Amino acid sequence: GFDTTGITTASVQLPDSRYPDQAAKAAFYTRALDAVRRQPGLGETGLITGLPFGQQGWTSSFAIDGFEPPAGSSGPHGHFRIVDDAYFATLRVRLLRGRWFDARDSAESTPVVVIDQVLADKYFKDRDPIGQRLVQDGGAAGNPHWWTVLGVVGQVNHGDLTQTSTKETYYRHYRQQAAGLMSIVVRSTLGGEQVAAALRRALAEVDPQQPLFDVRSFDERIALSLGTRR
Repeated sequence: GFDTTGITTASVQLPDSRYPDQAAKAAFYTRALDAVRRQPGLGETGLITGLPFGQQGWTSSFAIDGFEPPAGSSGPHGHFRIVDDAYFATLRVRLLRGRWFDARDSAESTPVVVIDQVLADKYFKDRDPIGQRLVQDGGAAGNPHWWTVLGVVGQVNHGDLTQTSTKETYYRHYRQQAAGLMSIVVRSTLGGEQVAAALRRALAEVDPQQPLFDVRSFDERIALSLGTRR
């Protein structure tokens, strides 16, 4: 579901002591992405929580406006990820309907969500998913803060090359829901050590105290996922 060619990945963990709320975290990521994109030799750059084949990730229950699970069955449940504007394009994840996130999706704008093809096929077979609404973790009760679906993307394999995942995925933007731990993905023709050095220089411009860790190529991550089987 994505293209690993020339992709280097790295992670950052923002401490609550210096980044106490979502606004502070989101401001850091905005500045960091700008700094990375100014580095010579680095190409497309994106941001995500729960990097595919990164041994991390969240799953979460969600509700769909107007959908009631059949009696005796559990409600919708899927992979949940937070990304930036450029993540899907950087990894060549296909856009199937609607649009990706962009500058219109800010902390002050309508809460939005991008869903994958599995979720769309499972719950919106008979209607257009664009404009439908989701809410996370049973928020449909009381006064939910609905997220409007603005796009549908292709399915991404999150961590097992031996099978196709049947679990749906939904994505939010970091400006609307920032996380402390996120991973940077960079497409470049430079060697891995050169990319790592450029990423560290970029982060030092924003916050000299902020370390970068778990720097690996995407191909290396996939190879590591097959270690037990080998």
